[in-house]
Amino acid sequence: MTPEEYLASIADLVEHGKWTQYVAFGDGITTPVCLAGAIDHIYAQGAVKYDDFIKSCKAILAEIGAPDKYHLGYSVMGSWNDARGRTREEVVSTIRNAKRWL
Repeated sequence: MTPEEYLASIADLVEHGKWTQYVAFGDGITTPVCLAGAIDHIYAQGAVKYDDFIKSCKAILAEIGAPDKYHLGYSVMGSWNDARGRTREEVVSTIRNAKRWL
C-alpha cells in the first residue's frame, strides 16, 4: 500500500465507520475510532511499510498545521481531532488533503 492509498484508507474508515472524539482507539466498525485510532487500525492490518506510515503521519501533521510536531505525534493529532466543534467531515477532508504533503 502506498502512502496515498494508506491516507485514502484512513479517510474511508473515518468517513464510513464510526468516528468519535475523546476516545483514542477502536476499530471504526464495532467501536468508534478517532484520527489516531484510524491510523493505527489500518496500519495494524500489515499492508503499510513503516516508512510509509511515518510519511503519512508527517503529511497529516503538516495538513493540520503542525509539521514540526512529529515527536509529539498522536497527542497533537488527538488534540486536533478532539477540538470542540470538529466534525467528521473536517477530519476526512484533512486526511484526504494531506496527500499534497507526501
